[in-house]
Amino acid sequence: MSRRQSSNRPILRVRKNFVDRYLSRKRLIPMGFVLVLVLFAFAHVWKQVYVLELSTEVRVLEKENETLNDLVKKRNSEITELTRLAVIEPLAKEKGNLQRTASENLFTLVRDESYRETEGIENLFEALRKVADNMPVITETRAESKDVFEFDEK
Repeated sequence: MSRRQSSNRPILRVRKNFVDRYLSRKRLIPMGFVLVLVLFAFAHVWKQVYVLELSTEVRVLEKENETLNDLVKKRNSEITELTRLAVIEPLAKEKGNLQRTASENLFTLVRDESYRETEGIENLFEALRKVADNMPVITETRAESKDVFEFDEK
């Protein structure tokens, strides 16, 4: 063991001398300057690479934005084309078997804003009242004549 201790001491002295020599003021200031210069160079290169990556990403996003804007314009033109009356009427006739109606048969429903929500049996009475208000008025003579025609048809 004494051999190990004695053999380690000269290595420690050599290391200590080496460290002392390189950490002296004569070499520490130039080494620090070179280290700072190298760090600035790395930072500058990293910044340039980062800026290039961002610029390529911006170009890709601008191209994607142009593509999406083109799609929006195409969809808007399709919507405009499909909402034309000349397109809707043939589709309504073909698929829905619908026909154009005269203007005297058109009605506009307007919601009564003064309508209040009611609960329970009041809802039933309110619904019946609305149905009764919208039922056609049939006079007694029209009702009798209809019964006569129904009897003849049987």
